[in-house]
Amino acid sequence: MRILHFVPDIGVANGVMSVVLNYFRAMPEDIKFDVMYFKECERDRRADIEALGGRVFKMNTPGINSFVSSELDGFFEEHRDEYAAVHIHAPYMTCLIAPKAKKHGIKKAAAHCHSTLFSLNPDNLRRNRLLNMPTRFLADKLFACGREAGRYWYGKDSRFTVLPNAIDCAAYAFSSERRSAAREKLGIDPDTLVIGHVGVTNPPLKNHPYLLVSDHLTKLCCLDKVPLISLKILFIGISRIYSAESMYYIIHTF
Repeated sequence: MRILHFVPDIGVANGVMSVVLNYFRAMPEDIKFDVMYFKECERDRRADIEALGGRVFKMNTPGINSFVSSELDGFFEEHRDEYAAVHIHAPYMTCLIAPKAKKHGIKKAAAHCHSTLFSLNPDNLRRNRLLNMPTRFLADKLFACGREAGRYWYGKDSRFTVLPNAIDCAAYAFSSERRSAAREKLGIDPDTLVIGHVGVTNPPLKNHPYLLVSDHLTKLCCLDKVPLISLKILFIGISRIYSAESMYYIIHTF
């Protein structure tokens, strides 16, 4: 069985793509995911998708002409009988993708929201809200990353199912041995409070300066400017000046 997932991009910084890969890894061997996207990124997850047995397809950037364009019709006809369902990770695109998919024999369509905003771009908020209006009538199943996101995109709780991220929690279970080994490797005392931040570090994200100048951290560490505890912030990430495999860390002592 193959499922076709639609995501705006397959970049390494796209959290939605990471969620899709987590689902993929949790699937039985006979279920495969293919992914269609439209926005190119400097570094992407193509290799990860293909390593799991999936395929990657690129479509043109959607626009008003996409509703009359033959691009998706041609794709779905070429791949007729290959997919059991389409899973759309941008619900506002359901009005474009679901009708064309069903026209060419795909029986099921699901929409999946991952945020409490119709768009991060203020210019697209109204457009995406309008495009999303028919989603609950066109999708056979509505999924949400959480309750608030589902209510934002679909309205009533009864309309959608919360689908948690498929993370193997056991892999992240606390281990005193691993804690001690990591602190020893990084030269951090056992009693020091450590705050970790994972994200692209070049250029710095807005989180980096916020963490470094936050009054909350000052209040946490000091009383009347007298240090109460030792604190280190650990910034972990990939710099664009390094290869995609090169992770590094920066320790800031507070």
